[in-house]
Amino acid sequence: MAAGDKTSSFHPASKPAPDAKVPPALPRKIIYNAKITVVVESVAALSDQLAKLVKEAGGYVSETDQSSSTHVQRTASWTIRVPVDRFEDFLAAVNRLGEVQQSRLDSQDVTQEFYDIEARIKNKQEEEKRLLKHLADSTGKLDEILAVERELSRVRGEIETMQGRIRFLASSSDLSTLTITATEVEGFTPLVRPTFGTEIARTFSHSVEGLVDFGKWVILATVSIAPWLPLVVLVALLIVVVGRGLVRRGRVVLTQVRPESR
Repeated sequence: MAAGDKTSSFHPASKPAPDAKVPPALPRKIIYNAKITVVVESVAALSDQLAKLVKEAGGYVSETDQSSSTHVQRTASWTIRVPVDRFEDFLAAVNRLGEVQQSRLDSQDVTQEFYDIEARIKNKQEEEKRLLKHLADSTGKLDEILAVERELSRVRGEIETMQGRIRFLASSSDLSTLTITATEVEGFTPLVRPTFGTEIARTFSHSVEGLVDFGKWVILATVSIAPWLPLVVLVALLIVVVGRGLVRRGRVVLTQVRPESR
């Protein structure tokens, strides 16, 4: 078979027409959510570093939660939104800020849902236009006009619901979410040492608290003993009376014994 015959064997449809245009691929819509737990030397230093990284990435901090107590490890957490095209670089930079204890990344492809909703919104908007035109040209009865208005209200409600959903998908896929939880290596000690006057005030305050506690104990002890006081007094009186009687009897015996001894 000649070379020309080989060329002629290809079907014309197997090659794209010179003027044919391939439609561009639709950009994917993927929602990224990451969580990182790190141990750092200083939470305050990490906060400054994160602020710098967020600014460079063009993102923002949507939520911050920090807690600290004397001689207790400080902890903090940040929820950060970063443009999706800068997310991987930002995530790698955060991993270098401390000792990573836990790292988790979730992704959700919402491309099909996003463009399906877009198409449905366009269809519903066309339906809305037809209803509006029908309402404007209508010369029918009041019942028919009211029925068209109800249908128009329903269509507009569906459009608003779908627009809200598509705004959420667009925001979630355009800006990835990263939650960072950090803990300091050692217990937190105040940077500023308390003054001598502050120590005196604290000591005096503790002493007053101790005195108050002692007074409370005395009052409570007195209250607990109060119901027993009549019985205690009665027993004490009996002891005194019996004791006096014994003393008198002893004196009488001594008086009787002494003359006999003479």
